[in-house]
Amino acid sequence: MKVALFNKQSTVSSSPVYIGFLILKYARKCKTEEVSIYKLLNVMKNTDKLSDPKQFMHALFFLHMTGIAEINGSNIKIGKRDAFSQTSIF
Repeated sequence: MKVALFNKQSTVSSSPVYIGFLILKYARKCKTEEVSIYKLLNVMKNTDKLSDPKQFMHALFFLHMTGIAEINGSNIKIGKRDAFSQTSIF
């Protein structure tokens, strides 16, 4: 499967990298180590940040392939929270 990180015909806000950032941002707000994928999807749909569920799946693949997140069944676990707490993007 080939996924383009940036598509010239679409906006940056629909790219897997940006959607992945939003997933990380929401997961950081949660106090638990694992967050339900369905809960993340519903939150993103309700806040109008997501227009196509395929974008969400591509963002999950991106986070998993880069080693940032682990997907266990219907839960996502963000790895090494200490590394993310030192960055300025959150």
